[in-house]
Amino acid sequence: HYVLTPSTQAQLDARVWDVPPSGPAFLMTRGTYRIDAVNGYDPPAGDIRLPLFGNHWLLAPPHKIRLDLTQVDQPYLRANNLVSSIAYSSPTLVLPTREAQNQTLTGTP
Repeated sequence: HYVLTPSTQAQLDARVWDVPPSGPAFLMTRGTYRIDAVNGYDPPAGDIRLPLFGNHWLLAPPHKIRLDLTQVDQPYLRANNLVSSIAYSSPTLVLPTREAQNQTLTGTP
């Protein structure tokens, strides 16, 4: 769930990282979505599904997954011209896996 202020336009960027127990994190995938409340494409508040680019990343145990949500992913993407702020409540990351199962993982802020 998100709330956009002011209710104009915003860019939401996601990065998903493979975090090993030691050493640097590796970028697994990313995605981006433009929220447009000015032209009526999106509401200024509601639920959003941000698609990721995806790949066939093999996550080794005991690596962890980190999700970064930001409005600026430079230099990869150009920042939005309009100033805005997005408030989130309990984002959920859903990734397809090779094994068919439902498993709830607890995260840390």
